[in-house]
Amino acid sequence: MSDHGAHSPLRGKVTGAGGFVVLFCAAATLCIVRGAWELPLLSDNQHYFFIAERAAAGVPPHVSQFDPKHALSGFMSALAIKGGRVLGLSDAQSARVLSIAVTSAAVGIAWLLTLKLTSDLLAAALAAIMVMSVNGFVLMGAMGCRPKVFLALFVLLTLHAFVCGRYKQAGLFAAGSFLCWQPGLLMVACAVPALAVTADGRRALPGFLLSAVAVVGAYHGYFFFKGVLATQLEQAYLLPAAYSSYGLPDPWRALRWVLKLRGGFGVSSIAPTLFVGGLLSAWIWFLAGPRRGFELLRSRPSWLYLLLCAHAVFAFTLVEHQGPPDFFFLLPFVAVGAAVTIWALGRVVSAGLPSWVAQAVTAVMLVLFVSVVGDTASKPFKVRFTLEEQQRLGASLAPLLAEGASVYAVGCTHLLAFNHVDNHVHYGYFFRRINRYVVRHSDGPFRPLKDGRAPDYIVKSRWFFPRGLPWLKREYRRIALAGGRRQHVSLWRRVEG
Repeated sequence: MSDHGAHSPLRGKVTGAGGFVVLFCAAATLCIVRGAWELPLLSDNQHYFFIAERAAAGVPPHVSQFDPKHALSGFMSALAIKGGRVLGLSDAQSARVLSIAVTSAAVGIAWLLTLKLTSDLLAAALAAIMVMSVNGFVLMGAMGCRPKVFLALFVLLTLHAFVCGRYKQAGLFAAGSFLCWQPGLLMVACAVPALAVTADGRRALPGFLLSAVAVVGAYHGYFFFKGVLATQLEQAYLLPAAYSSYGLPDPWRALRWVLKLRGGFGVSSIAPTLFVGGLLSAWIWFLAGPRRGFELLRSRPSWLYLLLCAHAVFAFTLVEHQGPPDFFFLLPFVAVGAAVTIWALGRVVSAGLPSWVAQAVTAVMLVLFVSVVGDTASKPFKVRFTLEEQQRLGASLAPLLAEGASVYAVGCTHLLAFNHVDNHVHYGYFFRRINRYVVRHSDGPFRPLKDGRAPDYIVKSRWFFPRGLPWLKREYRRIALAGGRRQHVSLWRRVEG
């Protein structure tokens, strides 16, 4: 084979596309074989599924459920639900088909991005495998409707478009990151200095920003034409600004969380440790020759953008994190950054040696991560009950709704989504920010009144509203709910008089 044939652009495109398809199918299969169809809706996924189902019914997010996050993922899931109904799928299945596709696409785009950066097939495969092996990502992707799973894909799409020089497209995807979760605005902000360092970049910057503004404008235009823009602005902007409690955490404790060291160093710690090591190595290299570093970054705006975003998202994650899904914002940088670090290390180690030495270094790490994925791929998701059991529990509320009774769900709005009905009031899930908001805006204990009337029934799970338990136990009586105890759901009926 000639050198021209070996390095032809067409062959590179075929290799990249073929790898994407293979990895997409592998990730989708991983979700399915681990039990995606039986997996129940858990944690915040219940809350976001309700938002998506109501959006499919034409009820805007923030109106159906009080929530401080942007709702692009909810709109996307709503479209999947509407399409699935035509095909005879249940709403949960339809949302999961989309979410599994999003998860699988994130794996494939990690491959394409790393391949573009390194031209190394093993490094690209390593990045894709790291995305799949991160704790909770496949689980949340298989469960459906989780905004930060969608965020990870939009971040990867933004980085890939930027590296390919498609800046208008990158602006669209960066706006998508922001509309999945507000801190995704970092993907827009970091483009300004990255493009401003070169003349070509400065010419491309308006297109990037206009694309981003167009998407954000269209998103807010939906709420404007629905007549609920003020509601959306209050929940998505004023609430996070006024009721968040960001503060500087203990640096070592935060770093241990990001590096996944709380249980000691393990396999899950390797990728984030390599990522942080790569950032430190970049700083050492830069400080060893600042002029050389500035010239290189000015000549490669895409690398500057990657580094700026990686630092910004890393710093944000150190400050703000609670559960595993908060890591998904950093996941694209960890996966790609770790793979690039190994690739660069292989090049340094093999300097002056045959090229197969560098490939061998990467291959060793690839085998390690393949073994990790292979060890977990056949293990089913751990579940206490199934999606079908949840749907049966939701069906047990149908007779009450058919009689015209009003039902208020707290912490388990997915049960109402199964019945395609609104909540009694739109406070269906309480956590720290909403608790503070409710306490400040309530005169006494919060009461879920609609037109001055309390709900006939309250179905409750997880956290309850502030100072609500005393009057709940005084004014309502707990009644039997088949399957409720196993799913930590209780049903309460209002006592007349």
